Parts: sequence; structure tokens; C-alpha cells
Amino acid sequence: MRAWRIASSRSEWRNAVRLIERAEQAARHLETAGELGEHERVELSIAAGETFRSVGRIREAGAVIGRAVAEAQAVDDNRALARALFIRGLTEMASSAYADARASLTQALDLFLEAEDPDAVAQTTVQLAAVWVAVGNCERAADLVESILASSTAPEVVAQAHAILGWARALRGQCSEGAALLERSLEYHDRAGNLRERAAILRRLHGLHLSRGDYEKAIALAVRARDDSDTVGDSNGVAKANMGIGQARVAQGLHAEGISFLTRAIEQLQRIGDLHCEAECLWQLGRARCEMGQSAEADALLQRALGMIREIGDRNDEFRILIDCARACMARGELDRALCHAEAAAAMARDLGSAEGAALAQLETARIDLATGDARVAREKGSRAVAVLDQRLSSERWRGWCTLGVIERAAGQADRARVSLTRGIGLLDAIREQIDSSDTNRRITIARARRAPVRELSQLLTVRGFPAEAERLERSWLVE
Repeated sequence: MRAWRIASSRSEWRNAVRLIERAEQAARHLETAGELGEHERVELSIAAGETFRSVGRIREAGAVIGRAVAEAQAVDDNRALARALFIRGLTEMASSAYADARASLTQALDLFLEAEDPDAVAQTTVQLAAVWVAVGNCERAADLVESILASSTAPEVVAQAHAILGWARALRGQCSEGAALLERSLEYHDRAGNLRERAAILRRLHGLHLSRGDYEKAIALAVRARDDSDTVGDSNGVAKANMGIGQARVAQGLHAEGISFLTRAIEQLQRIGDLHCEAECLWQLGRARCEMGQSAEADALLQRALGMIREIGDRNDEFRILIDCARACMARGELDRALCHAEAAAAMARDLGSAEGAALAQLETARIDLATGDARVAREKGSRAVAVLDQRLSSERWRGWCTLGVIERAAGQADRARVSLTRGIGLLDAIREQIDSSDTNRRITIARARRAPVRELSQLLTVRGFPAEAERLERSWLVE
């Protein structure tokens, strides 16, 4: 066990797994001989639970740590019970059982408070904040984290607190502040050599760059996170990184490549038992299929994702999936269903304080208004939505401007439509230009995936008497 403690303190989790398995084998022999003490049995079970959780063996961790809780209760060891409940809470969080995680961590917190262990109290409070972020209550999370940062505590806990607060800020659109907090946390884990925690921060930074449309940077961060997770043997971290790469490729319009990464991630996540990330992968697969014109398959995937996310309780993901559900319904001509999804998404996003999310949902209601013949209302909604997306530097600005251009053209405002479509296509071109000029295949794939607004602008230019400009635009985007 001494060797295990050294390995786990250094985040050498592959070695820790080997050591804990050897310790369990030795413990079985001692148990048979009647030489294993009750408290030693509890300590071993807690160590095994922590180890299996740290390498992404979530189902095994859940079984072992559940046994540890029962063993600690049986020997009336509150200190061990608090630690077991804490690890159980983290394990439940990893398997997306957030209500259970909150209950376990709250019980652990009460015991740590009773034992007057300030470092354990701070660490548990930070993890409770992480649960609140996971289910979309960023305000509650921020309150908990700020209460910890207001007091003097261990540097590692401060770094974890900065990471959680940074992610909460990013989810609320405060990206600069969120990035600064995440970078501070990353600096600490770089110095400390904690690869598992560093990988988690790199995945958060990936998400932040993804939301701003800096896709190649996001992918580079996800690859770094995957390498760190692979080094320490964290299979859950590897799966999450693959999901992040797939999500970025889908956002770029590289759908087949994105689907490949997402499918691989789902296989890994199903083995691990991470339902939350599995649902997010299904969502991204649904988005990819929708953008590829496969609306029936997209609708089925999105409905699966939506059901799972609702059961988990993540309202941040829920409203985002609802927006994609609206798009899939629009593609199928189901306007009433689309409106229901879009309005529910807008209400939820506003309730959660996400101006960007509300704007994206409003953009879909504008498309529905246009489809039902009310171009004036559609233009008003579209204009308001685009203003918010521009202000927030959203990665979806291109979609906003292109949608507004289509609405303005339908409303007979050709000059405005030309400006809006040109803005949107310029943003798409910037996404394409993130790909190295030598990577011809990817650049061609992006051009083909995003040429619908290019066709729209080309037709407008031709009608307005600019055929040469229309031809240059079509050549640039490989319009056939």
C-alpha cells in the first residue's frame, strides 16, 4: 500500500492499478488466514475505488467504493466513511448520476465538517460545485467556489476551484474571464505534474475555443488532453478527448471525420459507463446527420440524446439539443414540432442566463416565421439574434448572418441580403482558412459542406447584374 500511495500521489495511475491489484490479491490471502484487519480492508477498498475511478473504470469503481462505504459504516469509522463517500460522489458524477453524487458529497461534507478537516471540506465543496455546473446551475456553483476562494486553502484545491469557476463563467458567455481562470489552473497543474487534472483543464479550454470558432486550436488542445489521459491510463479522459475532436470536426463541416471520432468515443464511453458524454456524442452525431441532409436519422439520434440528457438533468445541454431538434424538424417540414422545440430552447436558455443560446433559438423561430410567410417578423427576430451572436463572438455567427441574408432576400431587401450573406460567407471562409493550405482534401470537404449560402449569394449577385462576381464566388467554393 505504501507503493500505491506514492504512485497515486504522482498520478502514476497505470502503476497504481497494478499495485492495487497486487494488494487485493495479498489481502485475499490474509483474509483467508484471518489476518486482515477490518480497518485495513476498508482502506484497501477505498484505494481500489479511487484507482479504478481515476483510470476511467467507472463501473468497477462504483462496485468497489459502494462496498467501502458499507465496510466503513460496519466498523463505525467516520473518517474512512467520509473518504469513501467522497470517492463515491466523484464516481457517481463520472457516471452522470448527479443527484446521487450530490447526496454522497453532502454526506461526506457533513462528516469532514464534524472532523474539522478544512482541506477536505474545501475539496468536497469544490466537487459539489462541479456537480452544480454539470446540471446547469452555474450561479450555485460560482457561489460555492467563491466561498472557498475567500478562505486560505491548499493550492491544489484553489486550482480546482479556478477551473470550475472558469468553466461556469465560460458557460455564461464570460469567455475572457473564464479563459483566464482556466489558464491559471492549467499553470498550477503544469508545475505540479498532475497529468489527469491537466487533461481535464485542457478539455475545458478546448470547449471554450470551440465555442468561439477557433477549431484547429480546440483540436490541438483535445489532442494534448488525450495524450495526457493516455499517459496516466485514464480511458474516460481519452474518450472525452475523442468526443471533443469529433465535435470540432463536425463544426468545421468535416462530417465524415467527425462521425468517425464520435462513433469511436461512444464505443469507449459505453464500456466505461459515462452516460452524459455518450448523450453528447449522440447529439453531435444528430447534428452531423442533419447538416448532411439525413434528417430522419438526425431526428432519431437527437431524440435519444434529449431523453438521456433530461434524465441526467443537464439543462445547458438540453436547450442546445432542442435547438438542433428544431433544425431537424425544419428539414423534415414539421414546422409545429420545430417551433415547439425552438421556443422551449429559448425559454430554457433565458432562464439559465445564456444570451447566446436564446439568440440561436430565436434564429430558428425566425426561420419558421419565414417558412410560414411572415418575412417581416422573421427579419426582426433574425436581426436581434445576429446582434447578440456578433457581440458574443459566437462560433455560430456564420449561421446567423447567412440565415438573416436568406430572410432579407425573401423580404425583398436585396442590398441588405447581399451584405449579410457576404458577412456569413466571410466567416465560413475564415473557418476554412484555419486548415493548412496544403490540406487540400479537408479544404474541399469544407467547401462542399457549406456551399448552400454561397449558392444563395451567387443567385442574388446574378439577378442583381454581377455575373462575374457570382462566377468568382462559385469557383472559390466549388459550386457545381
